[in-house]
Amino acid sequence: MKKVARERLGDILVESGRLTESQLKAALAQQAPRQKLGQVIRGMGLLTEQEIAEILSEQLRIPCMSSDNFLIDPQVIEFIPERLARRHNVVPLFLVENELTVAMSDPLDLVAVDELQQESGYRINCVLSTESAINRALDEYYSVAQSIQDVIAAFEGDAPRTAEDSAPAVRIVNQMLFQAVKLNASDIHVEHGEHACRIRFRIDGILHEILTPPIHLGAFITSRLKIMANLDISEKRLPQDGRFSITVGKRLIDVRVSTLPTTYGEKVVLRILDKSSMQIGLDHIGLDAEETSIIEKLLLHPYGMLLVTGPTGSGKSTTLYGMLRHLSSPEKNIVTIEDPVEYKFDDINQMQVNTKVNLTFARGLRAILRQDPDVIMVGEIRDEETASIAVRSALTGHFVLSTLHTNDVVSTIGRMIDMQVAPYLLASSIVGVISQRLVRTVCKDCVQYIEPDAATLAKWEIKPAQVQRWAKIRGCERCNHSGYKGRTAIFEILAINDAIRQMIIDSKSSVEIREVAKRSGLSMLRTVGMKKVFLGITTIDELERVTVSIEE
Repeated sequence: MKKVARERLGDILVESGRLTESQLKAALAQQAPRQKLGQVIRGMGLLTEQEIAEILSEQLRIPCMSSDNFLIDPQVIEFIPERLARRHNVVPLFLVENELTVAMSDPLDLVAVDELQQESGYRINCVLSTESAINRALDEYYSVAQSIQDVIAAFEGDAPRTAEDSAPAVRIVNQMLFQAVKLNASDIHVEHGEHACRIRFRIDGILHEILTPPIHLGAFITSRLKIMANLDISEKRLPQDGRFSITVGKRLIDVRVSTLPTTYGEKVVLRILDKSSMQIGLDHIGLDAEETSIIEKLLLHPYGMLLVTGPTGSGKSTTLYGMLRHLSSPEKNIVTIEDPVEYKFDDINQMQVNTKVNLTFARGLRAILRQDPDVIMVGEIRDEETASIAVRSALTGHFVLSTLHTNDVVSTIGRMIDMQVAPYLLASSIVGVISQRLVRTVCKDCVQYIEPDAATLAKWEIKPAQVQRWAKIRGCERCNHSGYKGRTAIFEILAINDAIRQMIIDSKSSVEIREVAKRSGLSMLRTVGMKKVFLGITTIDELERVTVSIEE
């Protein structure tokens, strides 16, 4: 089959008039076993690589692309293993429905196309590119961690130069950022020890060590990141914050940068905000039909305060944005104050806290009240002043959304009172509280379903009739051997009714309020999470990890 493909290539070049019959015969005579005809023709100086690609493109009517024009979706790279991609000189570009588009230097190799279809499970659509362009893409998009190690190895022992002109430092940072996006990491940690650096990625809420570069590269990496974020690279004594944007394939990525002076050097944390992967809307945040209905009813209130609670990284911002998207309409003036503005919307007025000019949550909230708002979103209630203004705003005809760092819905009431909000004002203003956590979902490629053991059922007070099988993680290449891939949210939703309102006014304890809330239909976080365990979405161990500090 390959001999036919080689001869066909020669025929096409002759038919184009760019190669003579005698030149083709000479090339075939020089061709070694397993050597591609195109390589021989290039080696003889008859045609360049680009000329061959352009002739094939014209004769076969297949688009020809350079590596600069590749639109590579990092998520499709995993469909074609690196060994296969390099063997056939092919790079996957993007997937549309059931068709995977790939760039090939030899689209006449039907054996390669068949192998690609079998491996990926998709129909293959070919575009042309040169062998060198594809090799550059393969080096960039495959074996990224190894590529970083290769750069580090090449750079070992070199005397530090300035970060601006250090090509290896630029390559290390670029590869690091690409790898993080490819693995859907939410954060990158660059840390300095006495003898080495450490680079860790937070993937699905868990930190994983990725690389340990030599200590002398730490300053390069840190300086490069500070330059990208427009920070002062000479200032190493004070914390700094900045941001920058990069494009990976077709995805626009915002990166927030925070530096912290530590004993052995500046620690840098990068928060990765992938706009293309964020699903905005109540139907994309993990709510079931009943939970969606409850929240939609809470959002019907013309005024009042709805709070979202949970620890850092529990998805509160995503939930707030989902509710704002639900409320958004031409008839409403929606204004937010955030720290920082993570995702931007065309139809929502967003303001960012700026402590350098004393623009705090409280000061911004006062200004918003003079802007005739219908809906106000306050990124976080951090102090007594912000809490007081937010409550008064909710009492004077505005619908207020905000967040707090509390463990559950009931303790949120106590926290607001601790911030000197009078119980009668809180009872009159608050319409609901949502507490949430993010649990990792099992990897569908390697998950195993087993019968629960009696000890675990007894520990969780689960009756054997409630669940016959649940998920057990194993780990594979697709989930980075963690057993989990992706996350979903679990919610505890408290709609404030008259009974609870009266208990707030009477300053009842959290325990008493919790019992009344349960009788009113409140499902606690562990109960909600257990439903997802029973459905095989997550594991019992993962549920325990995220709810260990919660009172039931």
